[in-house]
Amino acid sequence: MLCTGDPLMKMPRLISWSFAEGRLFDLWMLVHFMAGFTGGLFNTYLGLSTATVILVGAGMMILWEVLEWVAGIRESVENRVIDVLVGVAGVGVALQVALRVSADEERLAFRIALGVTAALSAAGWAAYRRRRRRAPVAGREDARVRPER
Repeated sequence: MLCTGDPLMKMPRLISWSFAEGRLFDLWMLVHFMAGFTGGLFNTYLGLSTATVILVGAGMMILWEVLEWVAGIRESVENRVIDVLVGVAGVGVALQVALRVSADEERLAFRIALGVTAALSAAGWAAYRRRRRRAPVAGREDARVRPER
């Protein structure tokens, strides 16, 4: 089992049907997919090439995972890799949708996707804050997050 961060941290479950970390699936993956999907649809305003959109999307997903690590959020390596892949898949789906709809429909889809992404992110953040309030002590379930100083 691959794991980053504190060697005393508890290994997360393979699958989590909540916003708690799952090594292979958790609800945060919906946020990553929707973020990639929304980013891919944003190309309606930019007009970048397909390759550029995919590279920028992958770069943004990788940067996000690095920023999570810097912020003290510790996840399994499997989870981080899958988060990036799911986000890039969202970009790919958005590019396919964009090929099949008008520019006006693509802009509408972008606005809807942005709202869904924001709602999912807010729900995930609220769940994260609830876990932090319940388990702020190192060695407990959410010790993957560095204690505040």
